[in-house]
Amino acid sequence: ICIFNYGSVMLKIGVKIVLSLIDSASFVSQVYPPVMIAGSTNNVSITLKNSGTSRWDLSKYYLVSTKIVGSNWGKTSVKTLSLVNPDGSVTYNFTVKAPSKKGSFNFQWQMTNGTYVFGVVTPLVVVKVQ
Repeated sequence: ICIFNYGSVMLKIGVKIVLSLIDSASFVSQVYPPVMIAGSTNNVSITLKNSGTSRWDLSKYYLVSTKIVGSNWGKTSVKTLSLVNPDGSVTYNFTVKAPSKKGSFNFQWQMTNGTYVFGVVTPLVVVKVQ
């Protein structure tokens, strides 16, 4: 608030600044085995960039499987293990368990802040389970 005094006239000006934190994520890379043995445990890696203005913290930001994938891979979420500032990147290294039946299964993930999903989804890939 600024106050200007011009003799008997006083002018009071107030400015309100609102900073909006926006959640957004960009895809960088993913590594996964395109073929898995039914029921086997496999290492995967997904790297995303924080392309928003909010900082991803450990308490509420995590990677989740998309609805098209569901719980086929033995887990539906992966916690963020470090703070990720805007323009920073994070690599999620985790294991998935291949479905117990043979076939082709979708593999796709997205970020969430615990309230809603945001950012781009990872490219949809199909993993063959033998």
